Parts: sequence; C-alpha cells; structure tokens
Amino acid sequence: ELLDSGFKALSEDEDQAGSLLRKYLTLELLQEYKEVFTSSPVEASLLDCVQSGFEHHDSSCGVYAADPESYDVYNKLFDPIIRDYHGQLDNEKEQLQPDTDFGNLDDIENLDPEKKYIQSTRIRIARNIEGFPYFPKLTEKQFIDVEDKVRAAVESFDGELAGAYFSMKDISSETQAEMVKRHILFKKGDEYLQDAGCYRFWPIGRGIFHNPAETFLIWVNEEDHLRIISMAKCGDLGDVYSRLVKALQELEKNLTFGRHPRYGNLTACPTNLGTTLRASVHIRLPLLGRDSDRLKTLAKELNLQIRGTGGEHTAIEDG
Repeated sequence: ELLDSGFKALSEDEDQAGSLLRKYLTLELLQEYKEVFTSSPVEASLLDCVQSGFEHHDSSCGVYAADPESYDVYNKLFDPIIRDYHGQLDNEKEQLQPDTDFGNLDDIENLDPEKKYIQSTRIRIARNIEGFPYFPKLTEKQFIDVEDKVRAAVESFDGELAGAYFSMKDISSETQAEMVKRHILFKKGDEYLQDAGCYRFWPIGRGIFHNPAETFLIWVNEEDHLRIISMAKCGDLGDVYSRLVKALQELEKNLTFGRHPRYGNLTACPTNLGTTLRASVHIRLPLLGRDSDRLKTLAKELNLQIRGTGGEHTAIEDG
C-alpha cells in the first residue's frame, strides 16, 4: 500500500522536520482518509494529493490539491498546512482571505526611476477555471479544453494586451529553449511537480499567450490552468501591476475562476492560494549573491523569498 509505505518513510525521516505534510499528517488522519475520495467523475484520492511529498521529504509543503474539492474533503490535513504556511495559525476568522481588493492602482510607484538597481519587475497571479480538476487529475481532453477556453478568451484583448497564442506542441524545441532562456516560457523538469503528476500528456494542452512587447503573458497548464504574468525590464511596479489587474478583469468577462469562501482564489499548490499574487524584482547583487548564507539570513529578516535567475528551484547566475 503506497499510502502506508509513504507515510512510514516520511514519518521516520527525522532530518525533514520542516515538512508540513510530515507535521500534520498523523496516522489517525491517514486511516480516516485512506478510503475517502472526492466526487465522481474526478474521484481524487489522498495519494493523489500527497504522492510528491512522500517522494520528496524536503518539500516544505508536500501536498497538492487534485481538484477544488480536495480542500474540503481532506480539510483536516489541508487547513492546518495552509494556516501554518501563510502565517495564519492564530487567525480564528472563518474567512482567512478577504474579498478581492486591488487597491488604488495610482498609489503604486516606480521603485527605481533612475534604473540603477532593478533589472526587471514581474508580478504573476494564478487562476483555475471553475468546473475542472487540477493537474493531478486532468484528463487529456480536459487539458485541451482548458487551452481552448483560454485561447477563446484572449481573442477579445486589445491595446497593450493584444497578442497571439502559441500552443506548445506547435513550437519547435529550439524556439522553446530560446523562449525559456528569455524567461517568457515555462518548461517541464521540476521533480516535485513531476512526481505530483504535473507533466502528464505533455505537451498536450500547454501553451503561451503574449503581447509583442513581451510585457504580458499567460501560461496555460504550466501548473495551474492559468499563470497570468505582467513584467517589464525596469522597476516600474505601478505600470506592471496596473497591466496585470486590467488583464485579469478582461479575462473574468469570459472565464469563471474557482474561489473558496475560506481560502480565496484556489490553486493546485496551497502555498499559492489566496491572492495567488507573487511580485518579484530582479536585482543584481553580485557581492551578496556570492554569500548565500548571508543572503538567506537577510531575506528571512525582511520576510522575502529568494528566487534563482530562472525562477523557483533554479540557480542564481551572475549575481
């Protein structure tokens, strides 16, 4: 039994005390959820949600939701993991994530108007289309259906958002590699996602929409159904953020995205749910970049997360 053997191996691995899956999946919960499945036709199991965490004990989270219902069906596992990761253990409110409020867009300024420090700014949000499971349980047809829905939705874009959609299966391997190098296209290869089932039927149903300036992108079926990205090679956070909000509001005219009354916008990985927003700036710090321990200490003090040059789980290149 994969659940039993996986649980035993993880619980006995004393070196991985930081795993939230290890922290909150008790033997009692394992027995309670072993024969529990989400509704038909998806019928996701606990193993669908924890298989990556069982394989990779160093995963800080260790779980992925196989479908929106997983968050409720396996709530005794997901809820403490979500509250712990997002710093909400002391939050007793029923609604952990407030209703959507993008704030006053005019209040956000250019962080580096003289372009001295920031090489690029990037903000992304994730969305999943209501009525579909997540990558662990998407069928081949559903991967294609999600792609078709996004392709149709972006046809109405105009102005700076207007662009073209490219299906991954139609992009040559050479062009894909070049686009990945420019940080506008995703690729497979993340071992945590691999063992969670993210790359099933690859490259079917995957693709990218982008405008000619490459300041606005949508990744389709990379991890979530949509990764909506606004970026610029400068520090103008206000401009980047405004473009992102505008694009999301346009998409919502044609697509209905899944949202949970307690957790907000839903994502496959519980570390991303809520606002789903992640903002980053690429700052070249060659001296600090050579001292990884000091860099990590400073980031922790400032409540920041470090990403490699190519994103999460990649190396820092040239500072």
